[in-house]
Amino acid sequence: MAQNCQKTKFDTCSLMETDFPESNLSTSVSSNYNLTSVIFSYTILEKVDFRTTINFVIDPDFNKFKKA
Repeated sequence: MAQNCQKTKFDTCSLMETDFPESNLSTSVSSNYNLTSVIFSYTILEKVDFRTTINFVIDPDFNKFKKA
């Protein structure tokens, strides 16, 4: 099920073993973010800042990045 989470603020949190299938996370703010075992599949991640995010793996072939 696709989710629209645009402009959501994730601040100092852990989203462990979470799925974001076909979700739009564009321009979301993430600081001090732990993404252990999170699954991104066909997710839009445009303009998301991952600089302080840890423990994540995102396959660029199955997700959309632009200015991330």
